[in-house]
Amino acid sequence: MSRPLLTPTRGASVLVYVVLLAAAMLEKFGQTTHDTKTPLIVTPGRFLGEAVNLWNPDTSLGEIQNQAYGYFFPQGPFYLLAELAHVPPWVSERFWSVLVLVVGCEGARLLGRSMGLGVWPAWVAGMAYGLTPRVLSQVATRSAEVLPAAVLPWVVLPIVLAMTGRLGVRRAALFSAAAFAFSGGVNGTATAAPLLLVLVLLVWGVRTDRASRALLGWWVALVSVTSVWWVASLLRLNAYSPPFFDYVEDSAATTGPTGYASSLRGTSNWVNYIYTGSFPTWPAGAQLAGDPVLV
Repeated sequence: MSRPLLTPTRGASVLVYVVLLAAAMLEKFGQTTHDTKTPLIVTPGRFLGEAVNLWNPDTSLGEIQNQAYGYFFPQGPFYLLAELAHVPPWVSERFWSVLVLVVGCEGARLLGRSMGLGVWPAWVAGMAYGLTPRVLSQVATRSAEVLPAAVLPWVVLPIVLAMTGRLGVRRAALFSAAAFAFSGGVNGTATAAPLLLVLVLLVWGVRTDRASRALLGWWVALVSVTSVWWVASLLRLNAYSPPFFDYVEDSAATTGPTGYASSLRGTSNWVNYIYTGSFPTWPAGAQLAGDPVLV
């Protein structure tokens, strides 16, 4: 007996994603938002060509490009294809934002199902994970920083399937490393930090299952290979870049908003609380952090 194409949970997911896309399109209709690297969205071909070099002579009096190499994949090809298809930049930007949300929601939902959750509990978990206030406040401004979190469930999913005997060790390691490649390489900390969670799961598996030892070895090897491009670029940038974080992000500013309540709600990101004059730097983040109704 064939399964229906549109189950209740799939229908609910489609409805949510359509609403998200409509909301994204209507917000600042016809305008691009500043998603970290505006040239990537407006002129992706030129941006990616210039990102091959650390030095960019076309901006101000010349500059060392900060982490431009990190957009080579997957954001670069996405916007380049959109440009080749003559999609307006503001439209491609909206589709990218919603795509990140969908990836996070669906990955967490499938992971929940693989771990034994029921259909609806897994759906709720997926929506809660993919639409957390932290993600919603950043997805249109620093999507590259929330992308690794959106991809993380897809990195873990093959590991869980292998540990439960539903997928071979080598294939699981390959699929997990391939999923990790979609994390990009813009922010080294944001890209690498989720790997610690996967490593904890693998080490736990080694204690209970000998097959997990081979899985751990293959996984570390393949993830290392898929990380060479951005790690090598980061080390190269570090050789020339000044320690600008010493002047722009001190501990008092970044940890001040962090507390039990804000962390529980997913609104501990310090940029949510910054204002430029009388306007919040991240309007969505400020509303999620301080608007009484949304709180």
